[in-house]
Amino acid sequence: SKRIVAAEALLRWRNPEHGLLAAADFIPLAERSGHISRLGGWALRQACVALQRLQRSGHPGIRLSVNVSPLQILRGQSFADDVLAAMKSCGVTPGRLELEISESVFLHNPEQAAKTMEMLAENGVSLALDGIGKDYFSPAYLRHLPFRAIKIDRQCTCEALHDPYSQSILRSSLLLAQGLGLAAIAEGVETGEQLNLLRQAGYRHAQGNLLGNQLTLAELKRRLQADDATGV
Repeated sequence: SKRIVAAEALLRWRNPEHGLLAAADFIPLAERSGHISRLGGWALRQACVALQRLQRSGHPGIRLSVNVSPLQILRGQSFADDVLAAMKSCGVTPGRLELEISESVFLHNPEQAAKTMEMLAENGVSLALDGIGKDYFSPAYLRHLPFRAIKIDRQCTCEALHDPYSQSILRSSLLLAQGLGLAAIAEGVETGEQLNLLRQAGYRHAQGNLLGNQLTLAELKRRLQADDATGV
């Protein structure tokens, strides 16, 4: 229907020399230099503030997702406490903040990662496994951990029109999600042809510039108001 049901908070760095940089250009440096906890904590707090404003402006049902680094997850109780404190201070409704976690977190300390996610889920934080179809993927993570959704990598969506292998990943990922009672979200939708392919495959949720490009919070509010006015 192209109606907005969720948004993703994205970090951008306005660099005076290089212009607007995407997260992939500086997050690895933040991780190597030890600054990821401060940067990631700031991003989480800003996301909670945004959710608070969306709720107060008449959009209590919107969900906002934030990518978190494996290094944040592996902080364990300390990280969970920071997330819950940010939610509480902003009055965020349980289930409206979603943390996107890449599968690489399980390559470091899977036991600690699992404990952290259980703590978060028990306190109303939604979790999504990000990047399905990009690297190696084990369905066991979905079977034993409290994920609400899986997100199919944008490259898989982009290649599905001409690559049977990517089409198979899209369809099998959806079947897996449905079997486990999870939402499946296809990322990177840029064209009408891609959207039609996803509809034909049975997807109900998708993300990409065709459906909503990068917006400020004020612009997102106006878009949501327009959806409400038109009844899309």
